[in-house]
Amino acid sequence: MNVGGFYLRIKPRNLRSNISVCSTQCEKEELIIKKVQSTSINTARIIAGFAADKKAENIIILDMRKVANFCDYFVICSGDSDRQLKAIAQGIDEGLKDLGINLHLKHGMKSTTWILLDTGDVVVHIFETQAREFYGLEYLWQDAKQVAWKKSNLKR
Repeated sequence: MNVGGFYLRIKPRNLRSNISVCSTQCEKEELIIKKVQSTSINTARIIAGFAADKKAENIIILDMRKVANFCDYFVICSGDSDRQLKAIAQGIDEGLKDLGINLHLKHGMKSTTWILLDTGDVVVHIFETQAREFYGLEYLWQDAKQVAWKKSNLKR
């Protein structure tokens, strides 16, 4: 399933414009923006990478397509302090904005134990370590398969 999308910025070399502002032909550098469709698994992997950039711990991606109808993937991660939870959430939010993907929901940014971000197809749970153990989403959704991801393979 395709969601939103992100933008690649390509800067062509020696691009000449047929439109002339002055009386002479002017050489201009322009940005061409192409919309590239992102699949929900790619979005989940990109989100996991943004979380890893902010030192999130125990990052997992769960494939929810066969066990839930409200999203395709969960990204679950944890942090040690309220500052780190907020930094992880802000890092994900800013990274997605840069890619042209908007969050539909941000919940818990003022609370300090559980932050929820929703892109529509991917739901992100950012827990304080103790709260993650208490709520046990991995156990609750144990029928969902875990998706492998590697930070080094991510293309953003």
